[in-house]
Parts: sequence; C-alpha cells; structure tokens
Amino acid sequence: MQKILNFVVAMAMPFIFALNVSAKEVNQYTAADIRAAHATSKMPVPEVSPAAFVPGNAYTATLKDEDMGLMPVPAKHTLVSHAKSTEQFNKFVEQWKPILERNGLSIENITYDEKGQMGFIQYSSDKGMVIRDFIADKMDYDALDNDSVNDVKSQVYNALKNAGLKPVAMLDLNMSIFRPTFRYYYLTKYNENPNKEIVIRELDLGYDDELPLVQDRLNIIRVDRGNQVFHIGPRMNYKWKIGKDEKDLAGKIAAYKEYLNENGFEFVGYKIHDLDNPANFGGEVYTLVADIYFFL
Repeated sequence: MQKILNFVVAMAMPFIFALNVSAKEVNQYTAADIRAAHATSKMPVPEVSPAAFVPGNAYTATLKDEDMGLMPVPAKHTLVSHAKSTEQFNKFVEQWKPILERNGLSIENITYDEKGQMGFIQYSSDKGMVIRDFIADKMDYDALDNDSVNDVKSQVYNALKNAGLKPVAMLDLNMSIFRPTFRYYYLTKYNENPNKEIVIRELDLGYDDELPLVQDRLNIIRVDRGNQVFHIGPRMNYKWKIGKDEKDLAGKIAAYKEYLNENGFEFVGYKIHDLDNPANFGGEVYTLVADIYFFL
C-alpha cells in the first residue's frame, strides 16, 4: 500500500503545483495513471506446454499417418510392419533392431514383402520373453489436454512396472484412425495360449454393479465409465444366460459351470439381474439374466 501511495504522490506533485486542481481530480488522474503504468510494465509471458511424460528408459517417438509403417504390430515372436516401401521398412528395422537387442531379444530373421507391403522382424529370447502392446485410445481421458494424457500415460506405465512388465517403447499417435493417443510396448512371458499371457486387457462388464464380483481377481489399472475395466493379467470373460424363473436359471448356471470345468476354464462367479423387459423366445417368457464370469 505504501508503494502505491508514494507513486500517487510523486505523479500528482507536478500537477498540484502547476494547476489549481481538486484532490478528487488528482486522485482520478493518478489512479488511471497507475493502471496504465502497470499495464505497460507487464512483460509478455510465454506459453509453456506441460512437460511430456517420460517412460523411464523406453524408446519414444511421435507418429503421424505417413509413419504407419513404423508402428509395430506384435505377433508371437515377431514384430510386423505395414511399411509402404523397402526404404520405410529399413527405417523400421533401424529403429526397432536396437530396441530388441537392448532388451535381451535376439534377431532371428528380417524379411520384407514388397508386393504385400508387409515386413517382419522375428526374434527369440532365452528367457521366453516377448513384446506385447497396448493402445490407450479407448480409455476415458481428454485427448486434447496434455495433463490428462500425461496422467494416463503415467498410470499405465506404473501399472506395467508394478506388474513386472518392462516398458520398452511408447509411441504418441497423431493419426486419423485414432483420436490423439499413445501405444505402449512392453515385455512379458510368452504363453502358447494367448488368453493366459500376462498383458494389459479390457473387460467390459455386463452391468456396472458387477465390479465387486471380479475386482479381487483382477490387477486393475483403472475403471472407466463404470463398466470398462482395464487390467493386467490373463483374459477374463463372461457369458450371459437367461431364465424363465430362478429354478430354470439355476439349472443353466450349473450346466455352464460344468462346461467351464470340463474345458479347463476357471469359474469366477455370477450375478443375477431382472430383465428390464421380459424376453419372449419360442413362446417362452424369460424374466431373469445371469452374467457368469470366468478366466479363459
């Protein structure tokens, strides 16, 4: 306050002695002058974008539509490229060969089919490790807000690390086939049955209130929109059965549990709901539905 008063007096003094003006006029002048002085003394503040999330030592890059051939599609012990030319595939190999070698994966074969515009890097691991991936575009975040995107990147990264899955690369995708998103590549143990590999998965619940039925059996990263469960682990699925009444539905649940057991699937649990609108099939009216959860 004292600084403002001193400034007011200093600005007012020449006018007090030179003119016969009222105190009100002096105050009006100096107040306006203070506002003008403050406005002109402000330095322009540059816009600073939020710092990008850095996924440890993982390789990072930003890809656009023309870079589609540089985005690998993992399959078994292979990275597949949809490179449009031999030149682009060579660039793909140049980027991904050191990533594989740095993470203990040995290159076995590199081939490119120019006619089919597909390239392959086949690799092996003495520890049985493979590269798998996860695209985050289905997660619930603001794709146009850097902070929101970075929060999800961090959340997925931490979940991978906590599950013992090493991230080897993270690609920012600015492509027309996706909203702005990112794709993680990480190491996990190979399993001949892909349903049993420990990877990032999405489980869409039948009803929002079924989360308590499965949450203790899943390593959950996050739950979006009430029924969209992103988790790390083997594949969980559910099958719905409808019944005319409780007795009818109980028999169907028991039969399906037996089917799961006979086929090596692990039963998790079930939940029964009233159908919002009774269904009529073959002259029979069904009023109940059960969602039966199990691991494949």
